[in-house]
Amino acid sequence: MKRTSITPLIACVYCGLVVMAALATTALHPSCNAATAIHPNLASNDGSAVVKITNILARLDVGCESLETAERTMKANAEPDPLEEPGKQPAEPRHLATTDTPVFIQGAQANGVDRVWDDVDIFQDQDGDACAVTPVEKPKPHREFVRFRDKRFKRIMFRRYREITGTIPTAGQWKEAVLDKELDTDQTGPRTVFNRFARVDGVVWIDLCDNCHRRIRVDKHGWQVVDSNVGPLFERHKHQLSLPQPQPGGTMNDVSSYVGDGHSLDDGISDSDLLTDSWMVSAVLHSGPTPICVYSGPMGSAKSTGADRIRSLLDPSKVPLQGETTRRDLPLTMYHNAIVAFDNLTKLSKNESNSMCRAVTGTGQDRRKLYSDTDEIVLQYRRPIIMTAIGL
Repeated sequence: MKRTSITPLIACVYCGLVVMAALATTALHPSCNAATAIHPNLASNDGSAVVKITNILARLDVGCESLETAERTMKANAEPDPLEEPGKQPAEPRHLATTDTPVFIQGAQANGVDRVWDDVDIFQDQDGDACAVTPVEKPKPHREFVRFRDKRFKRIMFRRYREITGTIPTAGQWKEAVLDKELDTDQTGPRTVFNRFARVDGVVWIDLCDNCHRRIRVDKHGWQVVDSNVGPLFERHKHQLSLPQPQPGGTMNDVSSYVGDGHSLDDGISDSDLLTDSWMVSAVLHSGPTPICVYSGPMGSAKSTGADRIRSLLDPSKVPLQGETTRRDLPLTMYHNAIVAFDNLTKLSKNESNSMCRAVTGTGQDRRKLYSDTDEIVLQYRRPIIMTAIGL
């Protein structure tokens, strides 16, 4: 029995499938010719594509009918030879799309980048940084203040983008969109951003720092808890903890019994407690410089306890008392804390003393953005300061 070679048959079938795929691709994408659909390297106008396929099939011992079919298909879809038409410029080679993302998905992503900025209020703060107030749905619908450079801002916007498109934007899309919006903030007026406490038009505001970004409004008529869309802008920092839900009632004697020295007089409050209460009111009013509160005494006199309780009552933090290491960059420490408490000070350098005085008066400071460049960051703040020490 004569043995039949199966290789030519397989090659013929493969050739037919490839040509059919090429024709189908050409029908779906008129800008793509059959040679390109088979392989981009085969797209040429000099007939080399036919020669290459012919040589391949010849090596596989394919019959002449298959060769003629492939040749007719390639010639039917090939670009016209510019040499046969004098005066005509050669046509630009046509290729498949260089991106793996279909066109309709690209359009959806571009539309998502635009839609993700809906209801987002962009502006610059008092230091010229690009900021935004964006709606957030969880745990309850509210609005949050964020800076463009914050990771929190990126997570919020990426989450909104995914809800719209089902994907996340590419790095290039996000970078271009943020740069475009940063340029738009140049056309807006600066707004003042506060940390925990604010006083605007005679009204005192206290940020609860809870998940819904509520704040307390205090005026001569009393106080009330309001939503995040009411009042000034407050910035949050990672170390800050939330204040409890305030309850009506109570007196200053309750405060003194918590943070005071425990030496009550007949009228219910001692001189030291009165000084402490006055200092706390001045810190919350945020209307002017507040004297530095110093707890000084021997070991075991509850200096750190008193400072910690004042801090937890007004501006609770994961790190209520600052140690030696946090004094290496005092401007940032002052900026991130609404009330700054330094514990167990043994000495202060001249620069540290000057930095604390500027923080009390609200002068602010500037510093380089990076040690490798000349860009400056201007930090404006006025902070109440607490110190504990055995003796300075």
